[in-house]
Amino acid sequence: MLFFSFVRVAYKESGLHDALCRTLDALATEQGLALQSQTPTEKFRESIEKMSAGGQVVVLIDEYDKPIIDYLNDTDVAAANRELLKGFYGILKGLGNSRTTNHFCNTYGRVAQKNTL
Repeated sequence: MLFFSFVRVAYKESGLHDALCRTLDALATEQGLALQSQTPTEKFRESIEKMSAGGQVVVLIDEYDKPIIDYLNDTDVAAANRELLKGFYGILKGLGNSRTTNHFCNTYGRVAQKNTL
């Protein structure tokens, strides 16, 4: 299982790209894996592919939209984070079409409400 929580990703300090790389490397190490890829998207793909060598992979992503929601007042950062995450989550879509990789993915986040009264 690959449990990925954006609550635990320190992207505000170093930016989303670097934080994702560090987090994925740490998660891989916990699984006994060494990643060779350099980008967050490729590290994510490599993690899932290597984990699937031992059987099916379950991917859980908590607060999947947090890096965007946290920057709604800074549209440049929100847009940059959205673009990075689009490719990052696109890995799951691509692997879903693979005959060699079985996985289950569940993303969950929060619903933001704005009081308009």
